[in-house]
Amino acid sequence: MTAPRAVLLAALGAALTACGTITLKTVDLPDSTLYLPPASADANRIVYLTRDQFEGFTARLPSAVTVNVTGDAKYTTTLGLGNFQRADVYVRTDLAALRSDTARCQDRGDYIECSGRVADEANFRAGTLAVGAGGVQLGGAALQTSIRENHSYFGLVLTQGSTSLSDRLDLTNLKARVGL
Repeated sequence: MTAPRAVLLAALGAALTACGTITLKTVDLPDSTLYLPPASADANRIVYLTRDQFEGFTARLPSAVTVNVTGDAKYTTTLGLGNFQRADVYVRTDLAALRSDTARCQDRGDYIECSGRVADEANFRAGTLAVGAGGVQLGGAALQTSIRENHSYFGLVLTQGSTSLSDRLDLTNLKARVGL
């Protein structure tokens, strides 16, 4: 290899490394509504929705591909009692471990509520949700795994505000950025 070509390839490699993720494609995702259980900001309580958010999703992604999801979040309180503002988001491919942890988790049908498990969930953290434009910011290894396995159960740890029965979070303008 000639010296100028080697320098060019080295510079290109350094430039690509410095850029971080290179977006290959941006895909619009359908809007989604999450019906929230009653909860308040509690750093030691996590609530997982029992509906598989990727049910029926059949796409296969190569292991080198990453996906980040962004969008807007609008909160609606039906009883006028909630004031949700922000939550940390977690994602699992199944809920078997939570269902078997009967000492700390209670299956309530539409959701599983766990106390004292948040520290155990660190590997499942996928980002944050905040009310407003640009409030959805999801990515990371747990999200990539759930997409590859075509199963995603989302968990929330409220970090600001509270929710009451039947409150909802509408996720709109969702975009998946697929990259390397």
